[in-house]
Amino acid sequence: MWAAALAWLGMPGAMWLIRARGRAEWYRDFHRWMSEGGVPDWARHLDSDVIFLIAGVLTGLLVQVIGPRSGRPLLESAGLSGGPGSRRWAARGLGVGVLIGLPMLLFGAVYAMVRGGLPAPDWSVLEGVLVAPFNEEVVYRGVLVFVLWRVTGWKFWPIACVSAAIFGSAHVTWTLDGWSDGWMNALPTLAGGLWFAWLARRWGESWAGPGRGNIFVPMSLHAMMNLAWAVMQAQGGAVGGMWPNVARGATIALGVLWTLRATGGHGGGGDAPPARTEAPTQPGRA
Repeated sequence: MWAAALAWLGMPGAMWLIRARGRAEWYRDFHRWMSEGGVPDWARHLDSDVIFLIAGVLTGLLVQVIGPRSGRPLLESAGLSGGPGSRRWAARGLGVGVLIGLPMLLFGAVYAMVRGGLPAPDWSVLEGVLVAPFNEEVVYRGVLVFVLWRVTGWKFWPIACVSAAIFGSAHVTWTLDGWSDGWMNALPTLAGGLWFAWLARRWGESWAGPGRGNIFVPMSLHAMMNLAWAVMQAQGGAVGGMWPNVARGATIALGVLWTLRATGGHGGGGDAPPARTEAPTQPGRA
């Protein structure tokens, strides 16, 4: 219980502090000084991502220490490593995510060309395509789902639902007006968080046995979908327009079908992870 309370209260608390510091005069002065010194906007705003990632890693380490079933390395618990005997863990996960997201990106490129051409390159897009997917998958899926799942022994889906709710809330302003205006943006983000957790578990367990998650799968898929959204210049945040949502829906459907076919019976239930004393199954099955 203490491990879950730390994770579920600690990370929203860290997000609140990151947002709150933007109202401090010293912080605004610091950014004005960097802007006057020629530091581009996208680089100045990376401090939030760095602080968020540090908070997530510290939360994961503390959860590992106080959790009743701790014992595995943090990278393994978080899905960043498959453990001994799991080969090409990152490369395989990244490749699967890219393949699932490729139809949406290709559709986005065609959609943009029909509407007048691809958007001009913008370095600020890198934050949404590279930094945000890495940070968010490490924290929301790696720490808040897989680390917590492994060290508490609780059921997978309740933990994944709480993590997805926190993930969705991070994409709206935490005020009454923000929730009133942004709840339609939070819902698809919440659903996406559940889908990402499911994908990470299905592929992770197919390669390294029960209780595993490969977060490189949702990490690269997250990046591909963000890039497609940027290429299509979709308006309305996660809500988007009709054709961007057609592309997203088709990608989800194809991704689910391929994952079910490729992973067989792995990761389908809501069971607790195996005890750390149990030997993992043989890796390499896909």
